[in-house]
Amino acid sequence: MPGDRYMAPPPSRKGGAMYLSLGTLAAKDFGKYTNPLSIKKNKEYATSFYTMKNEKGETGYSYTQPRIGGPAGVSSYKYISRDRSGKVTDSKKTTKEKAVATGHTHGAYDEKMGLGNDVFSGLTELRGKDDVDARKIINDKTKDIGSSNVASLQDYLVTPNGTLQHYDPSTGKIIIVDTDMPNDKKDTNKLEDIKRFYGQM
Repeated sequence: MPGDRYMAPPPSRKGGAMYLSLGTLAAKDFGKYTNPLSIKKNKEYATSFYTMKNEKGETGYSYTQPRIGGPAGVSSYKYISRDRSGKVTDSKKTTKEKAVATGHTHGAYDEKMGLGNDVFSGLTELRGKDDVDARKIINDKTKDIGSSNVASLQDYLVTPNGTLQHYDPSTGKIIIVDTDMPNDKKDTNKLEDIKRFYGQM
């Protein structure tokens, strides 16, 4: 399709590599391969994770060819399927597999965004809001949290400071899965800052 922008598939996924776990293997692979390019180009990259079976009949996970979005702070979700059917539509190669989660990066560190670089968008805006405004924000599809809530799909975020985070809309909980992703050396936010922020929500 004219105008489509995809990154080359990672070497680890040639031949349709399958990962036996979603968060500790598939999402980490996406982060380790994609975040260096995301930081270098200051673009958000987005993907969908889906279930698959290998030749042994084992069930595992893989992810679609990441789509290149806009600069940091601009949602990449317009590039991927987020509807309740979970149909995977963001890969050049058509697949009938159902998405079980999405993932994205935040690009390079932006001093003006502060801690917003390294947390799910839609949360910093919640501070000081009354219940009515909060409900609007948590269902705002242009934000990470709202998009995940509306689609009822888990989301993985890879941040400039090198954390891999997971949001589950069914529980509203965020966990830090990994702290060893490729990172932007200019990012001054600390892991303690992120944990403190999430603890205050």
